[in-house]
Amino acid sequence: MGYVYIVKGGKVDMLKKKSVYIGMIIAGCILVALSGILKGLLVKQIIGIMMGVGASFVGAGVSSLWMKIEEEKNPELKKGNDIIWRDERNVLIRNKARA
Repeated sequence: MGYVYIVKGGKVDMLKKKSVYIGMIIAGCILVALSGILKGLLVKQIIGIMMGVGASFVGAGVSSLWMKIEEEKNPELKKGNDIIWRDERNVLIRNKARA
């Protein structure tokens, strides 16, 4: 079952909210902590996967949240990012990369 996203102006509304990024950071921290707690109980591969996914969630969440905060402080940065997001060439490149 997938998620339903409402798209306005070329951006996904869900990704405009800080709570998504904070949730990613929390989920990543929980996975990293669980991998340390369950170290002796689970197979090494599972621990490695939990650690890797958790660390990537934390990294992606922190960088996205930081960018969101910077966009709120500097409206010109947000305007520039919106222009880049909607640029026809970039849209074409993103669509080709997805295929």
